[in-house]
Amino acid sequence: LTLTASATGGSGNYVYQWYRAGAEITGATSDTYVISNALATDAGEYSVVVGDVANGITCSSSPALLTVNVTEATATLTGDTEFCEGSTGSYTAGGGVSYTFTVLDASNNTVGTAGPSATSTYTTPALPAGTYSVVVLVEDINGCTDEETLALTVYPEPVATIGFDQAVVCEGE
Repeated sequence: LTLTASATGGSGNYVYQWYRAGAEITGATSDTYVISNALATDAGEYSVVVGDVANGITCSSSPALLTVNVTEATATLTGDTEFCEGSTGSYTAGGGVSYTFTVLDASNNTVGTAGPSATSTYTTPALPAGTYSVVVLVEDINGCTDEETLALTVYPEPVATIGFDQAVVCEGE
């Protein structure tokens, strides 16, 4: 966030001092005052006093009320945490207007991806047995982002066999 003072008249050789709620801001002596990583606590009244070095005259600005609306994206992710190989998992994300889904294997290699798009649902490709992570990157309307991760286990497909006695079975036995 940058506040800018504009002075005219006099000699043009100006010095500046910024104030917050009437208190001098130490080191704020430029025609601009920068607030990095603005927080809600930075809200308040700001003003600047401009001094003309050549003639010793100072003038104070009217205070400006600064409101800081801090937003944060908050990603949510729900869905399957386990299924059998050859199947797919389904996931739903929330908290934004744009979603990017990524499936990572145990070595953090990408094995599936979708987005960015407005679609908040995702279905994995069929995956071999192993452990995975499903990650969603959410972007909100203000361009803020957040990530949510869900662990996933894909189990080997069970093998079923049927055994039977080859003896003849009569009806009713």
